[in-house]
Amino acid sequence: MILFGLMTTMGQDGNGDGRVWVWQDELQDALADAKIYTSPKDRTYFVRPAFEEWLVRAVSKSAREEWRKTTSMDAEERKKIYVLLDELAALVSKKLAAHIPSAEMFANGTEEEKTMMKGKITGIEQIKIHKIGLQDKNWRIEKGDDGIPTGRRKWGYVWYKKDASLVDFPWCRVFEMYIYQPYAGGGTYGASEAFYERRWLCGCPK
Repeated sequence: MILFGLMTTMGQDGNGDGRVWVWQDELQDALADAKIYTSPKDRTYFVRPAFEEWLVRAVSKSAREEWRKTTSMDAEERKKIYVLLDELAALVSKKLAAHIPSAEMFANGTEEEKTMMKGKITGIEQIKIHKIGLQDKNWRIEKGDDGIPTGRRKWGYVWYKKDASLVDFPWCRVFEMYIYQPYAGGGTYGASEAFYERRWLCGCPK
């Protein structure tokens, strides 16, 4: 139902959740990504970043239930969504173990830069880091429309697994981060700082 130009969570009959059709479309897209996935050599993601939360809801009963509580789906709508989530979970079970980040993603980075990256991880004492580092050896210079630098960054990653007592799925994850230095003028740059970008599910070391 549309009210004052906004979609409400109420279905057309006054029951259910009016967003279900959007979620179905997103899940179908996530399924399409998972079905054609063959190797991490072809792409870094198992499903596109926009659909990563669906991947988590597919493999984690607790995440699925937590999300369900934020909706107003009726039993029939929930069944439709859960069928798609279960289908996605089956593909994860079949394929995700092979989705291992490449060594090149961690090939660079100083100890200082790695320490900055670790400093951005909440609850770091509850995870086991398998690999950490920067993919970029050299800075990526960013410039404004006038051609003057605005800053520079290096992209990096953290491959980790959360303590088994805190999650209800067996998979590892990758944090995507970057080290950034703002332009300070005169060809110089400011102090480095680490920033978190996103994370995704992946396989664990064999």
